[in-house]
Amino acid sequence: MVTTPVTPTEHVVLRRHLYTQVALDDTYKDQSESSTACDVIKRTCQVSPKCVGRQALNYFPVAKTLRGYKWRQWVFADITSGLSVAFIHMPQGLGFGLLASLKPVHGLYTTFFPILVYLLFGTSPHVSMGTSAVIALLTAGLVERETEHFVSALGVNETLSEEELLEYKVGIAAASCFVGGLILLGMGILRLGFITNFLTKSFIGGFSFAAAVHVCTNQIVKMLHLKLPMRTGLGKLVLTYIDIFSNIRDVNVADLIVGLICMAVLLAVKLGINERYKHKLKIPIPIEPIVVILSTLVSHFAKLNEKFGIVIVGDVPVGIPAPSLPRMESLPRVATDAFVTAIFIFASTISLAKLTAKLHDVIIDDNQELVAYGLCQLVGSFFQNFPSCIAYPRTMMLSSLGSKSTLNGVTSAVFILLVMLVVGQLFVSLPIAMLAAMIIVAMKDLLLQIRNLKLFWHVNKPDFFIWILTAFVSVFSDLVIGLLAGVVFSMASVMVVSLLAKGTLLGKANNEDVIVDLDRKGVCAPPGVKIFRYVKKCAIEWRLGELKTEICYIYIYICYSPSRKLQAM
Repeated sequence: MVTTPVTPTEHVVLRRHLYTQVALDDTYKDQSESSTACDVIKRTCQVSPKCVGRQALNYFPVAKTLRGYKWRQWVFADITSGLSVAFIHMPQGLGFGLLASLKPVHGLYTTFFPILVYLLFGTSPHVSMGTSAVIALLTAGLVERETEHFVSALGVNETLSEEELLEYKVGIAAASCFVGGLILLGMGILRLGFITNFLTKSFIGGFSFAAAVHVCTNQIVKMLHLKLPMRTGLGKLVLTYIDIFSNIRDVNVADLIVGLICMAVLLAVKLGINERYKHKLKIPIPIEPIVVILSTLVSHFAKLNEKFGIVIVGDVPVGIPAPSLPRMESLPRVATDAFVTAIFIFASTISLAKLTAKLHDVIIDDNQELVAYGLCQLVGSFFQNFPSCIAYPRTMMLSSLGSKSTLNGVTSAVFILLVMLVVGQLFVSLPIAMLAAMIIVAMKDLLLQIRNLKLFWHVNKPDFFIWILTAFVSVFSDLVIGLLAGVVFSMASVMVVSLLAKGTLLGKANNEDVIVDLDRKGVCAPPGVKIFRYVKKCAIEWRLGELKTEICYIYIYICYSPSRKLQAM
């Protein structure tokens, strides 16, 4: 009995010849020239002025940008977006410099030099290199650990001043920056940009969530003005909270009040105005620099430091630091941490760069991006920088304001330069509690990633478990261990999903020209042909507030009897 479809369907009629593979190859001949190994080497390794110039332009993208720059259409967007992002750069630089266990001014250095380098060598108009909370926290862990070892190695009668300790910390941070730069630059030269295909977005999300938890804990200690022992290794986060509650009587109430007031103001403007009326506001209100300026003025004129013991930033050096070599003898000790930091810089920055590139239909070069990230670290290491990275708020602001090229970094760099040369001394009275509050509020979006777990569960369960495992290990052990575990989970997931992807043989329905699974009723295999379908859930992507997944279907047609003409399917 022949069944007919319940609802009418459209029909497609195909008119074509029937071929064997041999006949098809003979009719449609391959016109590409066969090449020997020597031919390939000669063609790819030829040296000529034109070839050298073209390759130089590939490594120096700003030259290509300037040649094709549309001044009338693009210059206003680049100037306004760069200046708007500079207002975020300045307070984040001050805060994240402190988070890295260095001075706030080192955050400004780590903002200025990577901006300059990236605008010359980067390919994304929306990437904003500079300070990052996660990278600053990783740097702080390395700096504190090495400083503790250095101090313990000194003799009983030897002591170091605060300036000498700071100099040692800066040397360790710069050494980490130098090694990370070498790693990223080497990956770019070796064209290893494809590695991003093995790092899932759930791994980045889980690790950044855990890092945000560590960052908030670190800043809560500063906001409470507590002096706690440095905890390292497994369970350090739990031990830190035990220390906080054990020393709760030593909290400086004035610092706590300043921090809570600043947090309330920041959240009120960000949630109540910027997010609620983002469609009506051309540019979000730059509340961070406003709060920095107001809290500095109040602290200075009310003499909060003298009267209530509130901790302030203190002396801020003016000018650009003289170039100096990183602490080369420390390179072997920082190599492992620098490698972990470099991998996170690459994975987090390139993933966000690709997201904004899709939104604006912009083409970016993964390998050149690696070169740019590496040079940002290498150049910065000679100017007292700690490792630099992308930051989500800055990049999304460049995206929302329609930045057209990497030249938006010119206005950002000029603004930060003015702060370092002229304005720096005005922040002497800036309360540390205010910077801690600003950093905690900046972690809001990273902490709220936990809301995506329900969607991950429904869309892609392997990604759900990668997120959970990476976050759990990172929170309850250590960020370095968590990052390595996340990379292993992520790569293992990609390989396992590929191995377990569903593959089926297809056949033709008996009553019509429909190709379906061969094990279904009323389906038989066409003579002389095997059709194999490979099904894989390729990618899961967080875009515009919605999780999307793409399905890959790969069909393989095998003619196992070339001498026989294929029958119509």
